[in-house]
Amino acid sequence: MEALEIVDSSLAREQKSGTVTVFTGIEYPGSWKKEFEVLLPQPGDCKLALNLSSELYDARKPVPPVNVLIASKALNRGVPVATRERHFLVIRGVEKQLEVKFVPWRSAPRSQLGGFAPLFRFPQ
Repeated sequence: MEALEIVDSSLAREQKSGTVTVFTGIEYPGSWKKEFEVLLPQPGDCKLALNLSSELYDARKPVPPVNVLIASKALNRGVPVATRERHFLVIRGVEKQLEVKFVPWRSAPRSQLGGFAPLFRFPQ
């Protein structure tokens, strides 16, 4: 099955199916109990993640490594990342080809977030 988008862990908590990376499974172990297609990293994904991390470091824009790996997988497959995390918008700032389907946190009732709150928030 070819992914239409890669779902980040911030949205995987709310969905029952879709496509995620193995890194989402590490961030959100509950995803293993759902009907997700799980993508494993390829060498090209890791190389791109190293390059993106270097660019983000040089730009003084810290982003969690898992998000850089997820973005790399999406870039190499040519699919968007569906997420609630602003880190992907920061990554897009250094890699314009990254397509991000951003869903703001405030659009979902707290009960749908399963008690999850983002660790990092950027000013709006």
